[in-house]
Amino acid sequence: MWALRLQAELKSWDDPDAKKWSEHLEPLTKIFLERMTPYLKTLAEPMRVGTHANTAYALKLLHEHAKLTANTPLAEIISERGRKFFGADFGCAPNVEVSGSDFFSPCLVEAAFMGAILPPREFAGWLDRFMPAADSLAFRSLLSVNMEMPGTPEELKKADMLGAKAHLVGLGVSRARAFEDIAASLPPTDPRVAVYRDAATRLAQISIKSMYDASYEGTHWIATYIVDYLMSQQRRALAATQPQP
Repeated sequence: MWALRLQAELKSWDDPDAKKWSEHLEPLTKIFLERMTPYLKTLAEPMRVGTHANTAYALKLLHEHAKLTANTPLAEIISERGRKFFGADFGCAPNVEVSGSDFFSPCLVEAAFMGAILPPREFAGWLDRFMPAADSLAFRSLLSVNMEMPGTPEELKKADMLGAKAHLVGLGVSRARAFEDIAASLPPTDPRVAVYRDAATRLAQISIKSMYDASYEGTHWIATYIVDYLMSQQRRALAATQPQP
């Protein structure tokens, strides 16, 4: 999915090198897309984990590719699958979702994806049923990430735990991006918009500061998530300055 997302991003740049790189990725992305549609149509149930195999996150990346490349048939398939997999979900419990190697919040990733495919009013109603209220203990559990692990870096490496710590730092960044995406998908007057954006800012600040504590196991990939988060903010700020139709 990241290859598709990268190719779509490069395609959107007005830059000679980006166009060349996008063309080089075209054969690979074509193979992925040819195999993706049959897979999605036959997938019985989604994967609701906090790591690479999370179906909602994969569909979100694929949806971003479809939007950037104006691939309407693909976007329609993704929306249909999303509604089937997640449309009837309710009562997510983020306070019990984190495992030791998670770098996604399954609750937030699912909500961010549904915000991408549902109209704002419909999404607000879905979110009412799915996410706990902003003043609940369950919701507040999403605002902190346990990035501290006992032991020195040498002890952690010996115990093969640096990777787990890196994942928890990355979890803060991916939560920040999800909070931003959810806020952007809600109606502008929804009171949750300010709450979610404030949560995104705080989590991003904590995670960016902690990234270098995760050693190479973290710095080689967490920076991608940070850049993605910062670029999403930049795009929204730019969109806010454009005249409305």
